Amino acid sequence: MNINKYKWAACLAMALLVFCGCEKDDALDANRSETVNENSSDTVKDGYFTATLIPGICNDMQSRAAIDGTSDRIQTLRFMLFKKGDDGVYTRFTDYQEYNNGDIENVIKYTSNANQMYEWPLTKSVQLSLPVGDYKVVFFGNMDIQQFDGQGSEEIIQLNSGRFEDVQINMPVKGPLAFLPTLSGGAGQYQNLYYLATADFNQNNPNPQILLQRLVTQSSFSRDLIKTEDAVGQLVQSIVDQVNDEQLLSDIVEGVLRNELTAALTGNLTGLAGLLLGDVVDALVNVLLGDILTLVNDALLQQVTTTLNGILVSNEPNGPLYTLLNPWSRLTKVDASMDIVTSIDLNRAPRKIQTKSIINVPLNKPEGAAPYFTVTLLNGTYKLNSARVTDNKDQTVLRSALGALDNSLLAGLFINLCTPISYETRNNLQYRTNYDLLRLKLVDDTYSQTENITVKVDDLKTIINLEGLTESLLGHGLLGNLTEEVVKSIVQPVVDRLLGKESSLLKNGIGIKLPNLALGNITLEGRWDMTEVSDGTVAVSQIGKRDENAAWKPVNGSSTASGN
Repeated sequence: MNINKYKWAACLAMALLVFCGCEKDDALDANRSETVNENSSDTVKDGYFTATLIPGICNDMQSRAAIDGTSDRIQTLRFMLFKKGDDGVYTRFTDYQEYNNGDIENVIKYTSNANQMYEWPLTKSVQLSLPVGDYKVVFFGNMDIQQFDGQGSEEIIQLNSGRFEDVQINMPVKGPLAFLPTLSGGAGQYQNLYYLATADFNQNNPNPQILLQRLVTQSSFSRDLIKTEDAVGQLVQSIVDQVNDEQLLSDIVEGVLRNELTAALTGNLTGLAGLLLGDVVDALVNVLLGDILTLVNDALLQQVTTTLNGILVSNEPNGPLYTLLNPWSRLTKVDASMDIVTSIDLNRAPRKIQTKSIINVPLNKPEGAAPYFTVTLLNGTYKLNSARVTDNKDQTVLRSALGALDNSLLAGLFINLCTPISYETRNNLQYRTNYDLLRLKLVDDTYSQTENITVKVDDLKTIINLEGLTESLLGHGLLGNLTEEVVKSIVQPVVDRLLGKESSLLKNGIGIKLPNLALGNITLEGRWDMTEVSDGTVAVSQIGKRDENAAWKPVNGSSTASGN
């Protein structure tokens, strides 16, 4: 073997620097090659070669550009080598430590001073003298157990058999909440998110391109801010629709109208007109029913709206109804149950999925925007089972805002979200899903009270007048042979009766039964909107059936455990 040949190759490798950007054809500035690992060997033995490893770091989740400058995103950096055996299997290789001075696997060591700034691509490259062969190098960013509170001695990198395909990367012991925001104040930055890079190299390709990318994904869930007037309008409309459908409002109004007309005309019709009493009443009903029914519907809408506004105090910007509709606006955290990937391999394939209860997930509440929470996870299948309010302190906050409601009434609210949603996630991407209001409805819609719906005399005058009714009846069926004067004589007592003080439409009203409109009898039907991805796509999500047990079951000894 020609030793001079390898010396020449080593010198050339030290003079060149490969840009570790996101695209394979990116190039590195020449000034990055000035500093190399001081522990590298000055000479290359026969049968060996020198590898130069220079890791770069991806900019952010929205960009695949590499950072060219300082960053505090990676606080610890370690690498491992895997050498291909005669059986084609890559196995952990550590023999290089015998002919490379010191422990150089830990490229950036942990320091208690958080958020240290480092130059990227690293100006201090890793140079190794290695036996000729095929290798894989893996760089692990922010996977030192000292970076995670409560981690103890639980390893994040699990070697198992030592083969490349058997190595696993585990979630921190504290799960998604173990990843902490940066202390340097950078918007959206985190100082201990996992980063990973893998590269193949050998004596023919001793300077592989290496780019560290985030190994995690983030999922955010928001809950629409609901305006009280919109919600009351929906509830009123649903109640009116229910009354119309189930109580046959048109039949009730027609019955009242027919009675009023018959009473007005009986004894006032003579001759031929008297023989046509039934036909006259039918004709008048046909002419008047539609317009009067519209007036009754409008009056019903207004009356139910007034009743609800009074009961729910919905006119207060931050009153009980607003808190009921927007419970997250009064809280600082929720408890989330989710199925998450807790372990992946070096090919980023999920190895283990577990159901976890994440307690006290912080709620973010932007001014004038929907409150939301975010969890940081490993990529793979993700499922949110529920987001619930279970802390006694938070329940107290809601109780004080909702006034005199006791626990039994609070059980009718919709504080908790218990409709599961799942989708596939990929690393280095963000996912966001919003929970929309579908409709407000009553838990118990059985009728408990009777309301007399009355119309206003001024409204009734717009459709009941002598000239208008006379014109409508002229030429109508069997009445076609009657003169205008005769028709006017028929219409006049009708007008007097319907617009008089004894008119049922104005005095007694239409007897309509209404359900219980109390605050504790109201619930919400919502739905998950589409899941948007930071790369501009939409994730294919699966929406499950609401878990009634999870939604209504008491927690922490309290009966406040409702949801959707």
